Amino acid sequence: MSETPELARVPCRPGARLHIAWGSGNELKVCEVAQKRDDRPVAQTSGGDSRVQRLRWGILSATQRQVACAAHQAYVNLQHIRRSTEEDLRASPDWWNHVLEYMRTISKTFATKCEEVDAQQDSHATRELLLQRAVWEILEIFFVNKGAIDGIVTEDMVGWLYRNHQLLCQGSRSAPSIRQNLEQFMVDHPEYVSQPEEAPGYWESIWGMAALGWMDEVEQLLRLHSALLPPADLLQTQALHPVVEKQRDVVQGCALTLLERMPRMLPAGPGGEPGGGYTSVAEFSRKWEVWRDVIGRELANRELWEGCPEGTANGVQTLLKVLGGDEYVLDSCCDGWVELLVAELLHVHPTLKAHSNRTWLTEMTALCVQRKNGGAMGPLEQLLVAVFDLDVQEVVRLSSCYLGAWFTAHLTEPAATAGPHALALLDATLPANQATQREHFLLQYVLALASHPTLCHLAPAYLAECPAYGRATLEAVVARMPAGGGADDRAATKVLQLCQAHGLKRQEVQLGRVVGMAKWCAGHRAVGLAWLVRAQDDARLQALALGALRVDFPRDGGIPPPPDVSEMTRFVQNLGPQQPTSGMVGFLRQYCNLRAALAETKEDLPPARARAALASAKDLVLQLVGAKLAPRQFWAPVLFEAVHLLEAAAPVFSGEETQALLARLQEAQLHRLRSAPPAPPAGAVRGG
Repeated sequence: MSETPELARVPCRPGARLHIAWGSGNELKVCEVAQKRDDRPVAQTSGGDSRVQRLRWGILSATQRQVACAAHQAYVNLQHIRRSTEEDLRASPDWWNHVLEYMRTISKTFATKCEEVDAQQDSHATRELLLQRAVWEILEIFFVNKGAIDGIVTEDMVGWLYRNHQLLCQGSRSAPSIRQNLEQFMVDHPEYVSQPEEAPGYWESIWGMAALGWMDEVEQLLRLHSALLPPADLLQTQALHPVVEKQRDVVQGCALTLLERMPRMLPAGPGGEPGGGYTSVAEFSRKWEVWRDVIGRELANRELWEGCPEGTANGVQTLLKVLGGDEYVLDSCCDGWVELLVAELLHVHPTLKAHSNRTWLTEMTALCVQRKNGGAMGPLEQLLVAVFDLDVQEVVRLSSCYLGAWFTAHLTEPAATAGPHALALLDATLPANQATQREHFLLQYVLALASHPTLCHLAPAYLAECPAYGRATLEAVVARMPAGGGADDRAATKVLQLCQAHGLKRQEVQLGRVVGMAKWCAGHRAVGLAWLVRAQDDARLQALALGALRVDFPRDGGIPPPPDVSEMTRFVQNLGPQQPTSGMVGFLRQYCNLRAALAETKEDLPPARARAALASAKDLVLQLVGAKLAPRQFWAPVLFEAVHLLEAAAPVFSGEETQALLARLQEAQLHRLRSAPPAPPAGAVRGG
């Protein structure tokens, strides 16, 4: 269940209009802007306090976000197993083992998170998680595991109710806390310490927990009975010794003995030993009938009850009626319809099978709801009835309405194991959008993920399972992911890694452009250039390089002075080793190298180094001007700086090379004259 939606109000002044644009996932960006004037759009908003408002829906709550992150790897692992072979494992009989492991992994996540929110006393988050965990575990019992022993679900239902009792019965009582509450009551009321069985709620707690199958707790409460206290504690009640002995026979000799001998259909333990019960249905049924007969004989044994105090006698007799399956007593001991259903399964129909007896189970559920809830069925009741009836479509529909996008997206895998009809149902193409039901719910969940910046990176794993719209949705989600523009580029790096992992080359380039220019404009020149190089955006790199090379050409057509090389040097250094080798960036790098080589030729160097410096400078001049690596407008500044090479005592350039350089200079001058604007006619008046 997601957070309660609220009606969003966006102010709009008279004469203004609202600009609406899609954000990330389930998000709309709305802003008030001024009305157009004279058919020209107004760039600024209509008021100084106008701002962008984000309208969101279907957003995962804080608790749901924690569960989504924790359960993500389990889903990824399951899909990896499915894709590990060419055949479709979902149609294989062994597939349910993998789904069972997947469900139990997420169940552990639910258990951990429930403990955390309980500790924080967050009632909304607690109820939200408890509801999802209860439905998730009941799906495991009926859709995947389908009964631990021969399809029988009774003991699974007992354990399920024990774990989820706080939600299913509105927190009326919880097995681990009943004894603690009773002990605290006796501490607050010392008069009950010597006789706990006289404390209010003592026997009622025993009957209720016995009805639900929580026999360990029943045994612990029975052993608090005063008749079972150690002999040292009985010194004060020696006068009541015969009565104490009679109570001991009733409590220990009858009630505790019957509890210890109660047959249970429990699965084998980790070592293969029976889990304190029977694993054969025939053997269990025979022992259960014998045990029920013993209960009937004990209830009819007047000698057993004569001389026993009324409170203890009535308490143990009612306990035996609970164990014997007396429906009237079970009804009075159970608080809600779920408790009554589990009590009926355990004490009246202990060998009920989920699939072969599902009609009977559905009718029994309806009867329990009628007896306890008056026939009213809320979301939880509707979900449980749909699960008991193995109605996959109804379970999926109700989950999408009440349990949120996360639950429905992860539900499709266990729901598909309910049978061949379920797999065909979830893989059927919807006529509205030509996608399967499975893909539809995955896309809904992806939109919820994309609405929160910390969950965007989880979306690709789910979109990989969407054959119809997965790729297009992934591109749209990535395009709207927040990449950041400040000094910290971790968000952008995460998006970049996502693009590289899924082969989104176009989005990778676009990301580099956007982040690169944002960093450059924010003053982070080195980082901005690195992103532009990574995006291979030569056009912007060339434009930035041209901006770094400032040359002031004289209006009279003379030779311009040498440009300032400091900004050019910083630009080249910021580019790093991955800088382009062509265009304006390549020219800028070579020009900086030429300036360094020319400066070296003017120094007093040893002959060998001087000759090497001259040769390097000569090669760079020939590359920049002779080979036309430099743009035409920069030929003259380059040659101007290399004049001392042409005037050197020892010829540096050959005659042919010198003629070629002079030809380039003449070509540059002619080009400047031809491209100069025409002079105004004589007598023309210039406008001011």
